[in-house]
Amino acid sequence: MMKKMVLSLVAVVFLGVVWIAPAKANSAVHNGIMIHSLVLEDRTFTGKVINNRTYVDLFGLLNCLPFLVNAKGVSWEPDSKTLSIYPDLGDQSNYLQFQSERDYFIANGEKVELGSEIILIKGRIYLPLKSIADYYQLAIA
Repeated sequence: MMKKMVLSLVAVVFLGVVWIAPAKANSAVHNGIMIHSLVLEDRTFTGKVINNRTYVDLFGLLNCLPFLVNAKGVSWEPDSKTLSIYPDLGDQSNYLQFQSERDYFIANGEKVELGSEIILIKGRIYLPLKSIADYYQLAIA
């Protein structure tokens, strides 16, 4: 009796994995998740869920940073696929740098681990939100 129960349980788990795996593979990227930020002011924008992690593009990142960024302080290097942000145009030592396919970013010369890679989708860079929020000690939900 116990042996039949264990075999039945294994069969159910196996079938569940077989049926669930294709659904997860097809839904690795979810577009249009709404994110609400109260960091500097009340803003709502969209992000993506990629491999069960919330990612934001440049617009989303700028809405979550605890400081304002002048448009002249943002640059994109297409050859290296690197986004650079200089919050203070007069201080080149104060910067953020995000490079596609890296699992870290640079903040004022310091390497900050992200836990997952920075992703480039259709020419747009996406950054894992939680790790950046953690770096700035921002509460996200």
